[in-house]
Parts: sequence; C-alpha cells; structure tokens
Amino acid sequence: MSKALEIVHGGPEAIRKETGGASLVVLYPRNHYRNAYLSRFLKDSDTGLFYYALQTTDRNLRKFLNNLIEDMEASYEDFGKNLRAALSAKGKASDLAIAMAEDLKTLSSEPFTLLLDQFDRLPEKDETKRFMEVLAEHIPPHAQVIINAREQAYLPWFDLVSDKRATVMGAEYVPEEAPPPAVTPDVPTVEVFSLGRGYTLVNGAPVTHWDGELPKNLFFFFMDHPLVTRDQIFDVFWPNLSVKEATNVFHVTKRKINERLGYDLTQYASGFYSHSEKVDLSYDVGQFTRSIEEAMMADEREEVRHWQRAVDLYRAPFLHRLDMDWAIERRKDLRVQHAQALIGLGRIKQANREFELALKYYGTALRETPEREDIHRQVMELHYQQGNIDGAVAQFRQLERSLRETLNIGPSPETLKLYNLITGK
Repeated sequence: MSKALEIVHGGPEAIRKETGGASLVVLYPRNHYRNAYLSRFLKDSDTGLFYYALQTTDRNLRKFLNNLIEDMEASYEDFGKNLRAALSAKGKASDLAIAMAEDLKTLSSEPFTLLLDQFDRLPEKDETKRFMEVLAEHIPPHAQVIINAREQAYLPWFDLVSDKRATVMGAEYVPEEAPPPAVTPDVPTVEVFSLGRGYTLVNGAPVTHWDGELPKNLFFFFMDHPLVTRDQIFDVFWPNLSVKEATNVFHVTKRKINERLGYDLTQYASGFYSHSEKVDLSYDVGQFTRSIEEAMMADEREEVRHWQRAVDLYRAPFLHRLDMDWAIERRKDLRVQHAQALIGLGRIKQANREFELALKYYGTALRETPEREDIHRQVMELHYQQGNIDGAVAQFRQLERSLRETLNIGPSPETLKLYNLITGK
C-alpha cells in the first residue's frame, strides 16, 4: 500500500499527524489523497470526513457559503445557524469566518476533516483571502479543513503557509516523471451514491464534470430505473417534444453520459433500457432498499444489523438538489423508508430498555415523517414511563402542531386518552 493510501486509511488522525496538526491543509494538484479519501468517505460513513464540492454557482464567497449550508444541513441539521445569521447581517469576511468556525463545532465532537473540493471555482478575491485567513485562526482544535482543486496556485495560500497557519500536502509524493497510462479494467466499476447531492466513482475516480445538468440527471434516472422504456424516459425529460426531437436529444445526452463514464451504462433489448452487464455497478439506494427488505424478513438476531445498515447508508435525502418530479417522489418514498428503519431500531432499543437510544431513533424518525401519530405516542409513553411528564406533554404539543400544519386535523381519540392519562385529567 502506498504512503498516501496508508494515511487515508488512518483517518483524520493520520492526516493530522502527517501535516503536523495544521488546521488548514492545501492539497497539491495531482495529489494521491483526494480520490482515495473521497472513495473511502462515500463507501464508509464512519470516516470522520465531511465533503463539499464547489459548484459552478459558487461565484463568490457568500454564494459559496449559502450553498455549503444548504448541502450540509441536509445531513446535519444544526450546521449553519451561525453562518446564516452572519450572512443575513451582511457581515464582513472575518465575521463569516468566525461564524463558520462555530458551526464546524456542531458537526462532531470527535476529530474530523472538512474537505472542500474544486475550490478553484471560487474566484480569488481579497474577501476570500481574508475569510480563509480568519478561518484558519478559529478552526476548532479537533477539526481540520482541507482545500483541494484541479489547479491550485500557491499564491493565495502563501502567507498562511509561510506563517505556519497552513500546510501543503501531497507534493512530495507526485512522481517526477509522467505516470504510466492507466490500464482499463476488463470489467469497469461504477459506484453511484444518490443519497445526498449525488456522486459517482468510475474505477475509484470521481466524475466531476457532466457536460451540463441534463446528462447528470438522466444518468441518475437510469441508475434508479434499472428497467425502463424509451417512452417512459421521454415522458419524464421531454414531454413537450415530438418523438423525433426527443429521440435526437436523448441520443446526444446518452452519448455524453458514456463519454463522462468512459463506458456504456445501458443496454437495449425487447423495448427496454437496462443496466449494462459489462459494467460492475454499485448503487447505494439499491443497497439501502435491500437492507430494509432484509430487515423486514430477518429474525430478531439479524433484524437490528439490517436496520442499522440502512440507517448508515442514508447519509442525506435522495438527490436533494434535484427538483424534477420523479426525484421528488422518489425522495419522499426513501424518506419514509428511512423513518421505518429508525423506528425499527427504536423499537428494538425500547424492548431492550435502552430508552435514551430509543428516544433518539424515534425523534429522528419523526423529523422524517412528523405525521406518524403512533410514534409520537411511543415517545409520549417513554417519557411517561421515565417520569418525565413535561417531556410527554411537549411531545403531545409537537404532535398537535404537526397534524394541524400537515393534515389540518387534531390528535386521535387514542392519543387524547393517553394525554389525559399522563396529565391526570
């Protein structure tokens, strides 16, 4: 194993040791860390790595921070409160940096890394430079921010590196001579992660450019529909075009997908497009739904393992930045399944008298499906059993608000009976 991979597999502590504990790390272009670290992060949720790839819409510091908040809070709902306040107050770059450092504390109490990828999409301006200078001074002791870009100039970071407030990593491992050409495997591996913004690895390397949103969206549609007709595709993407026009756009878009991957993702037979048998495909949504199904069929000993696997796979809502109708419906369906996995774990913990863990799982499930009155009652009963009357009443009030806002109804007689029992009415 190369030194780079050894460091990556060692996690945040290994990176911190290699960089002398620097709070801010700048990756050298063409380094060996980024792909390996990203690959490990996407495959294993327990990596201590938080990841954000800058987008073409990150045209200035404030737009970047707003997009970062939106992306991160899909998985970590407490992130961004300080930054939002500073942005609303039109704070200076230094104010924004201090606010971000405060929000970083909410991500984890354990050592962790925030990797900001494709950072060269953010224009090099004095405001950005000042932001990074102040952020470097206020990054929490257990956190480390890593900056990666396709082409990374040293100039913006020169003062920070010179003052030992940042360090450069990876330059020492770039070979002097050009590396040998990559060998294309007989069976290419395509790993797709749709629970979140959407990432794709081809033979371990991330796809960072899709030549537009349409190829990217059609790619994820193909991944989520392993057997689909051309008419179904046209109805979703080009309902207002003639068949001839839609066919032309479809083939151009499909060719762009294949160019991005380097392989043909689909095969066509008997009127259906399906996943190519010549590509080894891995899809996190497929793994997630299989874990749900296996948990529902498993015995008591195996059930908890499958529920936990499903919860671990669900990093964030399905393609949470894509607002096409098919994605919105799929997102709702998977959110309900995620809630079911959490409820499954909660009931197991409750049966084992691990009440705090049960409340934690139920609480997260209710954030996904706040209309689940039966789970609100479970939480009320748990609080009541532990003598926490105020907690039970607060849960009832939360249920009242949720039912009124989502369904415009009140609690059921069963819930009212439980409430009256708890309050002694």
